[in-house]
Amino acid sequence: MSIKEGDIVWVKSGGPAMTAAFEDPKGLWRCSWFVGTEPKHDSFQETVLTTEDPNQSGQQVFRGTLK
Repeated sequence: MSIKEGDIVWVKSGGPAMTAAFEDPKGLWRCSWFVGTEPKHDSFQETVLTTEDPNQSGQQVFRGTLK
């Protein structure tokens, strides 16, 4: 996978959609996202990022109580 500046990305294990801002000299992608109205930023290795939303994997998640 090749990420480009401006791509919408996710951490492969799930989480919020983020914008890939730029790749730093160490090869990490600086990403930005919002929690409510608060901007957040962090850097990630490309190997942990995906351009496909892992939150929409088609897996059904049980959100009830067992009886």
